[in-house]
Amino acid sequence: MNSNHIFPHQSRSVHSQHGFALVIALSLMAFVLLLLLSITTLVQVETASAEISKTRLIAQQNALTGALTALAELQQHCGVDQRSTASAGIKDTVSSTPDIDGVLHPQWMGVWSYDEVTQTKQLETWLISGNQGKTRTTLLDPVSPLAQPGVRFPASPFANSANAADYVEAPIVYMDADESDGFAYWVSGQQEKADVGIALPTVDPLPASIEGAEVLGGQYNLPALGFDNLDPSDPDLAKVSGLSQLPLINGVDATQLEASAAALGAGNFGLLTNARDGGLRTDLTSKLETVVDGDTTAWVDFDSNSDGPVPAICR
Repeated sequence: MNSNHIFPHQSRSVHSQHGFALVIALSLMAFVLLLLLSITTLVQVETASAEISKTRLIAQQNALTGALTALAELQQHCGVDQRSTASAGIKDTVSSTPDIDGVLHPQWMGVWSYDEVTQTKQLETWLISGNQGKTRTTLLDPVSPLAQPGVRFPASPFANSANAADYVEAPIVYMDADESDGFAYWVSGQQEKADVGIALPTVDPLPASIEGAEVLGGQYNLPALGFDNLDPSDPDLAKVSGLSQLPLINGVDATQLEASAAALGAGNFGLLTNARDGGLRTDLTSKLETVVDGDTTAWVDFDSNSDGPVPAICR
């Protein structure tokens, strides 16, 4: 009798222990599965992050290579004094119209050298990616389309993506056989742009003064480009350090700014070099401060001085 009462009790206890062990085993298996999923997800995230970092690093190095190449080309071709620069817009086939005709890439900047033997200018290069290491006869031509699509650079901070004329196309220079990595650059000529960082004085400056000479170049810049509501004597103009600040000036029309931004610059600098003989041109501006009234002495002896009338500026 006693044994019949003991065995059922022991059987229920053993079954209870087996059920508890099963729950523990399933819980451990679920924990291990969750741990594996977490580790797999972490590895995938880290792998993707490493790939993104690698791609970013390659892009930065490609951009740095392009910048250094552009700087080297600029130094090689414009470092000599006997150089002149101009945009490809000078190849305009119809000069009587405001648009540039017959030139697909009018904002490419060209470099010309002076040949003392023939006394003529010779094209050295166009400062655009793809021309490095090429001879004069194999240079990319701004009149012709690119052989393959390149990179589009905005010509100004206000470039309209719908207007192709607001962008400059530069060919891509690939750095590997599968053409997965490369760079492109475009060197802009700021010397041809109107400098907006000049405010006219409130009173007319004396002709024989440094102040009068400094504002001469910027006197008609903005009004001539259609900014009729702009006050040229606004002192805020002298504080402009970049084109992106122009909308903050009273009287600057946004539509007109978008249309004319490619012809504007802020804080342009250059050197008045002698493109024929080298060296700097005679600084006639300084004579305005030193000349005495009634002095008829010539500022420059043109019989012995070889300075030409047109300055050549490389930037």
